[in-house]
Amino acid sequence: MATTTITGYTDKVSVAPGAEISFHISVENADSAHVEIVRLIHGDEHPDGPGFIEEVIASSVAGDHPVKKQFVDVGNAVVVDDPADYLALTGPLTIHAYIFPTTPNKGRQVLLGRFSLTESAGYALGINGEGRLTFWVGDGSDTDEITSQVPLMHHTWYFVSASFDPRSGKALLHQEAVVGPYNGRLGKVAPFDHRSSVEQKLRIKPKSATTPFMWGAASNSAPIRGSYKDFTYNGKIDRSGVFDRALTIDEMKAVHAGQHLSPGPLVNWDTAEGYGPDGIDDLVRDTGPNALHGRGVQRPVRAMTGYNWSGKHDDWRVAP
Repeated sequence: MATTTITGYTDKVSVAPGAEISFHISVENADSAHVEIVRLIHGDEHPDGPGFIEEVIASSVAGDHPVKKQFVDVGNAVVVDDPADYLALTGPLTIHAYIFPTTPNKGRQVLLGRFSLTESAGYALGINGEGRLTFWVGDGSDTDEITSQVPLMHHTWYFVSASFDPRSGKALLHQEAVVGPYNGRLGKVAPFDHRSSVEQKLRIKPKSATTPFMWGAASNSAPIRGSYKDFTYNGKIDRSGVFDRALTIDEMKAVHAGQHLSPGPLVNWDTAEGYGPDGIDDLVRDTGPNALHGRGVQRPVRAMTGYNWSGKHDDWRVAP
């Protein structure tokens, strides 16, 4: 016989008489549960004590209630609000970002992209199971990818970028470390070459996924669970963007150097925007022409040190 387990929490730690409180309950192997409100008088069941003592409190919620198993996504992500589907790209595109992978070898992870595992469609820049930077596309039935020659080092900042032109099939993938005296695990004296630039022809053209563009996750679904986030990323992501054209390696390096390209990016997310004396919210602001802001889901941590941290300031309000 299967074991019935109950997990739950309330939306408030405590309430005053007459106030409302919500109970969020997940139950496995049962479809109903008997509910009562009790006053816990003594919860210690030690034999030398008075034992477990509770008092049932009459309430309107007492009785049997329907329950079910409820699923919770692991980790967090940034979901981009894009009602006009600017990022449903099936033509030439480029993605770039500054990343700080904490555990690059934990399995496949998505950095940025609009990819559905259920549909096997879309595109994503991420990390493969061997800890290497990877860009992949899906056409609705198959996927193809381009992979870096050099694995990513944990706790190290990188500028990473991928471009793809489905007309020619040409894909480019570029990474280079952004190593300073304070911003990561390694200093400039470490004898490690993080650079890699790869060119490859992909076999397929991307089909647009029906899921949103996300930072740090891909979309997946299961019959009972429904939709959920998968391939979640462990690490930091700083400024990033998307072009609706395929940049060359030299143009990618120009973006890293802070040069403004023309035509400019379709999206330019600036993680330093929005800070104030009271902190920062869950909105990752797009300073590009379409205002495709990202919305943090399950509270991704903000106000972290970035790729350009000099070690001079430890207060994000001084140098966001």
